[in-house]
Formats: sequence, structure tokens, C-alpha cells
Amino acid sequence: LELRTEILVEALNYGADFIDCEYDSFLASDTQARLKEALSENNQARLILSAHNFAGPFDDLATLYEDIQAVYPEAIPKLVYTARHINDCFEALDLLHNKTSDTIVLCMGEAGVISRILSKKLGGFLTFASIDEENATAPGQITIEQLKNLYRWDSIDAETELFGIIGNPVAHSLSPAIFNACFDERGINGLYLPVLVEGKRSRFNDFLENIVSRSWLGFGGFSVTIPHKAHALDYVNGAGEFVEPLAADIGAV
Repeated sequence: LELRTEILVEALNYGADFIDCEYDSFLASDTQARLKEALSENNQARLILSAHNFAGPFDDLATLYEDIQAVYPEAIPKLVYTARHINDCFEALDLLHNKTSDTIVLCMGEAGVISRILSKKLGGFLTFASIDEENATAPGQITIEQLKNLYRWDSIDAETELFGIIGNPVAHSLSPAIFNACFDERGINGLYLPVLVEGKRSRFNDFLENIVSRSWLGFGGFSVTIPHKAHALDYVNGAGEFVEPLAADIGAV
């Protein structure tokens, strides 16, 4: 801990714009005092206070966020956890939507990919990307090339309308590349995402309920592939919405 603190202080002394300290380490009185003193001598530097959970979601993400803000209000909270299912991402997206200051919230794992991409739409302070797949520093981290070219990172803003393909597996789908290229060519402020929904009908229904209850996410529609085509038909029928006669005949959408 002492060595880490010394490295961070030295970074500030050499003019670093940002330093990243684990929140639990910062709570140690000596570390906190040293870093606060060094930060006071570098008015341009920002402190990122990080918390990670590789096992799954935090027990109470919102409270952890508030605790970090209370300890050092000038800090940028960075909260990163593993999404065991895509439905675990919504707590992170909610926090970004309701944030009151610069905030980083991301989900690790393949199920958490959408949180990395949607960070910009929701005003997250930053996201992370790797130089290439071999040098990813966390599970589910996508490459810079994918982020900027496939998912059109530089074009994403708060008004970007979202679309996606729901399936399991879904990483192999060419739909994001095709649709995002079309959006770019036509000048449409839209983004098409791979949406990995694992599990059976109940998990699929939970995902759609999470989407429907968050109109601020701006999803305009989905394509649906295996194994959820019949689940989608059941969901639409259950909601009393219109189903094309041919879809009803074949039992899937």
C-alpha cells in the first residue's frame, strides 16, 4: 500500500492529469492524507476512486457511489463489476442516468459489453478499450477499432437511437456491422448492438421489461434470433400487441 501511494504521489509530482486509487486503499488515513496533500499542489489533476467486483454486482451500487462521493467529493467514482447476465447491467445504466457528477460505471464480461458502449450516450466520464483482443485488460473489453469503427463511438450522443439483435450466441452476428454501416452512410443517429440474452423465457421477459421501463435508454426496436424467437412472440401476445398473421402461424417472430 505504501509503495502504491508513493507511485501515485510521484505521478502527481510529474504532472499527471489523473491518478487512480482503489477506494478501499484510499480509506487508510495515511494514504488519504498523502494523496490529498499532493492533489492540493496539482490543481489540474483529478483523482479517480475505484471499486471492483470480479465475482458479480455490488451488494448496493448506489450506496457505494454515495460513500465515495462523501469521502472525497472532488473524486471521479469508478465502479466496475462483472455482469453475470445482461440484466445485471441495468443497475450500472441507472446509476449513469442518475449521476450528479463525473462518473465511470462499467460491467465486465461478455454480458456487460453494452455498458461499455452505452457509457457515452449516458454521459459516462470514459470507457475503456484495448489495443487488440490479445491485450485486453478486463473480461469483455472490446478493441479501440471495434469501439470507434463498428460501434461509431465518435457519433454517439444523448440523442442516439438504439437498436439491437437479441440472441444467444450473438457475437458472431454480422447485423451490427451491416446496420451501423448503413446508419453511417445515411447520416442516421442510430446504433445497432449485439444483445446477448442468456437463459430461457423468463430471462428474456425480464430483459424486455427492463428496456420498456427505461424509455430514456432510447431503444427503438430489436431483431430476434435463436433461441428467443418463440419467446418474443409469447411476450408480444402477452402484452396484447399486434402480431403479423404469418408470424402467428409459424409461432415465432
